[in-house]
Amino acid sequence: MRRFSVDDIQSRYHRALGARILAVANDLKRTSDSLAKELNFSLETVNSVISGESDEKTAHELIYAMVEKYPISLPEIWIDKDDTDAGVKVMTSSESRASARVFDRVDSDGLLTPYYEYRDTAMSRGAQYKPEWIRQLRIPKTMDPYDLDVVYNNGHALHQTTFFVGEVNFYWQHGDVRYCAELNTGDSNYITPYVPHSFASRSEKELGLIIAVTFGAEVQRSLADMNYLDEDAAVDLVADPRITQKAFLARVRRWAQAESLSFTQLTDRIIEGGIDESRARKLLDEGNYTVEELDVIAQALRIKPTDLQVTSLLEDEEVVVSRRIDQLPRSYPNENTPTCELRELARTRHQPLLKSFEVCTIPGAVTEFRHSLHEYIYNFGEIPVHLHWASSYSQILNPGDSAYVRPFVKHSFKSTEGTGSLLVVRTPGGLSESVVAEFSTYQENGRNRIIKETTQWF
Repeated sequence: MRRFSVDDIQSRYHRALGARILAVANDLKRTSDSLAKELNFSLETVNSVISGESDEKTAHELIYAMVEKYPISLPEIWIDKDDTDAGVKVMTSSESRASARVFDRVDSDGLLTPYYEYRDTAMSRGAQYKPEWIRQLRIPKTMDPYDLDVVYNNGHALHQTTFFVGEVNFYWQHGDVRYCAELNTGDSNYITPYVPHSFASRSEKELGLIIAVTFGAEVQRSLADMNYLDEDAAVDLVADPRITQKAFLARVRRWAQAESLSFTQLTDRIIEGGIDESRARKLLDEGNYTVEELDVIAQALRIKPTDLQVTSLLEDEEVVVSRRIDQLPRSYPNENTPTCELRELARTRHQPLLKSFEVCTIPGAVTEFRHSLHEYIYNFGEIPVHLHWASSYSQILNPGDSAYVRPFVKHSFKSTEGTGSLLVVRTPGGLSESVVAEFSTYQENGRNRIIKETTQWF
């Protein structure tokens, strides 16, 4: 059941649009009166849009007019309509099946034959992840990663974490070398963007499948800026963590450029910080430093030491394979009064906001969660699981059903017929740690205004 009527949802959307328009008008030092005069709208119409009392079409017309007139982008002022029920969206297995499509790839005989069956699962326009149910339709004759029946993709821009159901081979390519891992139900992986990979079944009796959750992170949210980079600028921007010292020096160089500090001036500042001249030059030449020296360099650049720190990217971190048998389950929320068992799936320190689990419910117990990440849920077991959220909402997740949960929506799982088996994948959104850190510096009495502006401030 819905907590709000369709009219209530529309009204909330109109008020959100109005608040966003007011915030951008504030940034542009425009009042309702100046917006009306410069954009050729009546003052009554502009005030009606800002107060959330106008219709959606008029609000959108005002937004387009502002984007056309002023130096702002559409994403800066646009707000998407909420497509969830109080923060949750469910897709049933029958709805998923209705989206099925089969794609062919060339086999070892040179013929186009079925390779994958894709199905959509629960997703929301408010989350930068794309989860798919994929059944592997081809069974290679060998486990050789160079088998001609295995067709690799070209890699993709999104990060990927994969959950395996059944007997499935995972293939990937690093440089010129290809690899194969024989995986089973409960195993998982993480794949860095643009790593070529593929999947294939091993069992003729029951074809395997995967739940592939691809998601965007910081780069995906920065594409508007990335699109303006040329090749040389991209090279200057990158501090490749595969070579830690070079990555550190690249960061120093980028921060120095931002500060318009020459190499000599930066060296002088480091010397003023208490490091002798020969050591200062060696630091900026080799990139090896102590904790104390890092503090001095950061102070010279007027930044935090963490802005310069590099976490190395090791070869085995570009693709991570996690086997269920190697991951011990743990009770949640504690050993004394457990409501479920959690088994951690593939992790990477380079995507710390990717958190995925196999969740095994305890019959009759209620498991509650609330966190800052976008959450995807898929019932890969044989037992229905009740999903409750926002106090008065509930829906049964039958086998094959999936759901999306928005950040900070309190939700719970409960099974009554036996032990439920859920895949839970939490992915980052706009609320990154850097965003939270910046937001925490805002005046407390103004934090609500960044969420929904109600005041002309100038």
